[in-house]
Amino acid sequence: MKMCVFCKKRRHARAAFTLIEMLLVSILFSVIGVVIASSFLSGMRIWDRVRNADYTKNDTLLSLEIIAKDFRQAIDTSFIDFEGAQDTATIATIHNDSIVRVTYLYDVTDSALIKYTSTLVDIVDSDDAIPYVEKNVINAIDSFSFSYGSLSEESSGLIWEDTWSGEDGVFRAVKISCTKAGNNFEKTIFIPIS
Repeated sequence: MKMCVFCKKRRHARAAFTLIEMLLVSILFSVIGVVIASSFLSGMRIWDRVRNADYTKNDTLLSLEIIAKDFRQAIDTSFIDFEGAQDTATIATIHNDSIVRVTYLYDVTDSALIKYTSTLVDIVDSDDAIPYVEKNVINAIDSFSFSYGSLSEESSGLIWEDTWSGEDGVFRAVKISCTKAGNNFEKTIFIPIS
């Protein structure tokens, strides 16, 4: 049985892909690749945002614990008064076996809580300006405030005040309220020496 030459060519021509078929397959694979890449990148962005939020929260909680440690180690001295306002608090505390004055100040312009530390020796020996060490404790704060608690004579609870003077003695507790990156933090610290 002999085939015609024209039929042979036609059968051979059908075995290959046409240009339109190749273009459709490449467009289909391109669309699938773009969808997979965009969903992967979107997932990476969400994962990075969640990881940074956890870091910010943990960093702020750790800083509040460091502040709480200073307040819990507070001591009552005649050289350093316990004083405070909504944006500042000054206490005498123990650092590395020495008595120091610690002042926490919320700087609104820098949105940071700054810790100023001066040793008792520097306070007693100084005539003019008292030397201090400055350290940022919490940065990028949206809002920050101190409240000072004292015992109420009428009830068994604490009365919270926005200011405290050295003549009032040692406050019983300090409440720290802070907002950072949309998260609200509040810590109440009871002073053991009061």
